[in-house]
Amino acid sequence: APAQEPLPCGQARRRLGARAQGLRVTIKLPDSHGVLARLTGELSNHGANIVTLGTFYGDDPTNREIAFKVQDIDRATLEKILTDLQAEVVDLRESL
Repeated sequence: APAQEPLPCGQARRRLGARAQGLRVTIKLPDSHGVLARLTGELSNHGANIVTLGTFYGDDPTNREIAFKVQDIDRATLEKILTDLQAEVVDLRESL
């Protein structure tokens, strides 16, 4: 298959949910089996809609960074979920 051309910046941002309103979050979690499933399960259990989500290697091999945007959940509930999962919050902000 031929190599794909990179997406123009605006198109890439739209695909990553940049225009969607919600809470934009970056966290660090231990790199362990099922951690993403636990996070997404808790978000779903609280009625949150995940607009976009990406996982990345953390600053060392024992952790992962997860960046995501969610809607239909309040900040306090989201913060409690992250605390219960023992996530290190790198960034959490409202995105319009």
